[in-house]
This record gives sequence, C-alpha cells and structure tokens, in this order.
Amino acid sequence: MRNMTVLVAMLLASFSFRQSAGFEQLYALAGGTWVMKTSKGALCEEWKKITAEKLSNRAFKVSGADTTWLETVNLEQKGNAITYTSTVKDQNAGQSVPFTLVSSENGKFVFSNPQHDFPQRIIYHFVTKDSLHAWIEGTSNGKEHRSDFYYARR
Repeated sequence: MRNMTVLVAMLLASFSFRQSAGFEQLYALAGGTWVMKTSKGALCEEWKKITAEKLSNRAFKVSGADTTWLETVNLEQKGNAITYTSTVKDQNAGQSVPFTLVSSENGKFVFSNPQHDFPQRIIYHFVTKDSLHAWIEGTSNGKEHRSDFYYARR
C-alpha cells in the first residue's frame, strides 16, 4: 500500500509540473506588442507578466491618431486550472467572461466556455517566436463562425 501511495503522489506531482510548464510557455506572449495591420488601422495586444501565475493583456485599435480600448484579459493559473478571463468593451454588460484551458500542444492553446454566446473557444497558436495566429470560434444564431487574427511582435 505504501508503494501505491508513493506512485500516486509521483503521478500527481508530474501532472502539476506539466500544467506549470504549460503556463510558462504562455510567457511568450509577454514582451513587446503584438500587432495585426488592417485596412482600418492596427489591432494590438500588449501582454505583461504580472506574477509567475498571471499574465495581463490590454487590447486596443489604433486608427490614425486615435486609440480605442477593446478588451482586457487576465490569464491565470490557479492550482491545475489555467483560465483566460476576458472583459470586452460594450459586451456582456461589462462583466468578465472566463474560458478554461482545455488543450495545449505544439504551441497551440485552446480555451473554452461552452456556455458563452460567442465565442465559445479562443485559440492562441505560436507560429514562431514573433508570429502569433489567434482566433475565436463557435456557434452564433445556429451558425458556426470564426474570426482569425494574425499578429507579429513589434
């Protein structure tokens, strides 16, 4: 029985280490501004490492001399759970919406909230050190939708 207890403890420690290492991979978001140029200006995300278990983001649009705030995000690890909590300007009555990390492999992180109206999934895929493909997807009014964002670090 003692050997079984030790084995279970080792497996749990291994799982916790993998989760922690997964969060550390998200540190790649911090440092610099991620920019996607569009015909109407630039969409930008600025990520900062707040603590070992928390990253924070502010997203904004730059059009000419105007800068408009769009969203803030807190990305946190609490125990074995990693949560992406988004607050979007003029949506969800100003309330934050949490998405839980459900998959992470090969530099691709999938966050999900099946109860949210749209999106139900937020995905970040690190293409290279300075190239990020992010997208939101899900069902809205009975139809599948997806919006892609191709960012380069500046």
